[in-house]
Amino acid sequence: MQAFSIGKNALFNILRGAAGAAAAIGLPFIAARNLDADAFTTWMLATQIASLILYFEVGVPSAVARFVAQAKHAGDEVDSLSWAYSGASALAILGSIGGVIIVASAMQLRYFFPNLPTNAETSTMLTVTIIGLGAAVALPFSAFGGVFIGLSRSDITALITVTGKLLGVVAAGACAFFFKETIAMAIALAFVGVLSGIAHWVWVCKFIVHTKGLSHHFSVAKIYEISRFCAPFIVWSAATWITLGLGSLLVARFDYSALSAFAAVTTLTAFLTGIAQAIFSALMPYAAKLDAREERLELGSLLIRSTRITVYCLVICGALLIVLGEQILRLWLGSSIIAHVGSAILVPVVIGQCLRLALQPYATLVIATGEQSKIWTTPVAEAAFTIALSTVLGWKFGAIGVAVGGALSAFLTVYIHIQFNFPKLSRIHVNRKLFTVQGMIFPILKTSPVIGSATLCLFLDGFKWQVIVGFLILTSIVIANIWRELRD
Repeated sequence: MQAFSIGKNALFNILRGAAGAAAAIGLPFIAARNLDADAFTTWMLATQIASLILYFEVGVPSAVARFVAQAKHAGDEVDSLSWAYSGASALAILGSIGGVIIVASAMQLRYFFPNLPTNAETSTMLTVTIIGLGAAVALPFSAFGGVFIGLSRSDITALITVTGKLLGVVAAGACAFFFKETIAMAIALAFVGVLSGIAHWVWVCKFIVHTKGLSHHFSVAKIYEISRFCAPFIVWSAATWITLGLGSLLVARFDYSALSAFAAVTTLTAFLTGIAQAIFSALMPYAAKLDAREERLELGSLLIRSTRITVYCLVICGALLIVLGEQILRLWLGSSIIAHVGSAILVPVVIGQCLRLALQPYATLVIATGEQSKIWTTPVAEAAFTIALSTVLGWKFGAIGVAVGGALSAFLTVYIHIQFNFPKLSRIHVNRKLFTVQGMIFPILKTSPVIGSATLCLFLDGFKWQVIVGFLILTSIVIANIWRELRD
């Protein structure tokens, strides 16, 4: 029954993550066909800058989900709505700070990006401001989505998120088609985002008040508890933005002509992040329950199993992106936007993304057990590695150097987590050697035919499609074998 509940919520979370990925891919597809090259680059730069506001969540929805799940396990659900309002209050403060930072950054675009075309400066500034402020207004409502995850009702938040993402693509796409400018697109996207956030609030009130008759008041004590829980996430979020979001901005400064291609590649690979986070957020209530029962060994076993499944999926999806990525990029945005640099930076970006996501189950369980404060130095170290490597290599080699710098920092981060952070965890009992062998090395070896054939595809341009067909057949066989293993 527990496995069914986790699987059901994981499925809905995948749907929610897929909707975000579809929006991230669908909107550039429409924009590339309705905006000129300069306006499209403006849109890609503006969305990269405005996405900074999303990192101001600093784990508050996850905190709400954890506390609600623990209250449910203890048989005390009367505080669920109070946790949501307390989380929303904290996010309102953070959203206000983020909004000010976005506006200030938008006013200094010329300083940060000296190669920004003069005729695009005003439109970029307004687009960044509108998208950023819209996201800041919608930010507090994300706390209410955490309630449904904590109550193992991911179907509700998935429905709202999917609807909002699709409406956002339709509205912004229509503005691109009729008005041919980024400012109108930004207004539509921000408006729908705020409506989606309000929908989360309305459904939480309807669902919980109707079934439990709870109080709507936030609690200062709960705000303090959430803030204490999320304090390490402030460092995590800043480090994550540097790790994942700084690349496009460095490219905009060092190699502006390659910005559209680099942003397109990072957007294409970002769907891996969305799906991985969606899947493993379903582990949060179960892991919190195991933690409440003090089942340390079971948490360690869960970490190894979930990591092994993650590596299987990442190797196969990463290999597919490497083999078919160039064709996908050209079909998606067209050769005139991607040019040759898009495929050249694809491989290091995919490798770096897969390395980081291999530790997604680990991050989820650490949050569920409340031990995130013990490993906060590692994200800082990764951010420092990323800044140093990507800046130096980007200054020397442009967009490709930024991509390689990100991949190298990901290698170092995985090593640091396993070697130095695992011994710090007191609530998750896991053997480092067992985790490395069973959770990472074994699935890599089992999918080595996929890795080898993908590598072969990179060097046999003369027989490209024949090799791709062989790669797809081999991948299907490996997937069938993995499925049998997981089923048994």
